[in-house]
Amino acid sequence: IDRSTKIQPTEIVEGSSSGGIEHWLWYIIRLFKQHPEYKDVFEILADTDANDTQALRENEKFEEYIMTFMDVFEKAIADMDDIDKMFGTLNKIGKSFKSHTGFTGEMIRDVEQPFMETCKEILDERFNDRIEECYQVFIKLTVEQLTNGYNS
Repeated sequence: IDRSTKIQPTEIVEGSSSGGIEHWLWYIIRLFKQHPEYKDVFEILADTDANDTQALRENEKFEEYIMTFMDVFEKAIADMDDIDKMFGTLNKIGKSFKSHTGFTGEMIRDVEQPFMETCKEILDERFNDRIEECYQVFIKLTVEQLTNGYNS
């Protein structure tokens, strides 16, 4: 990915954080439906059916996890004006994933599709070709840097 690619932070910030916990709950559910084996990595879901959306909504630990997950994207968005800082933050977060038993670098790459689906859902009629392009660049950069950190 070309580091000189220009992204307007307001295009990515608009809607991503405002979707709230409900949109991000569906993001994680999409990820687990596409990769049910990933559920086993998260102890908080050990006794919860990843397809039982009501149980997930009522699981306070799962909600805390979602908030932590959202924080990764919010930190990246906040640092977009300083790409080196953004990359440094994402590398550090990616490196921290190594401490999670069972976590693999492949899991980072698999967030792209459910992320894009969630962005479309959050933005609804505001989602257009330009916004999609910005989000695709953002998620690719994010995944790339998280992976670099994980592999370092």
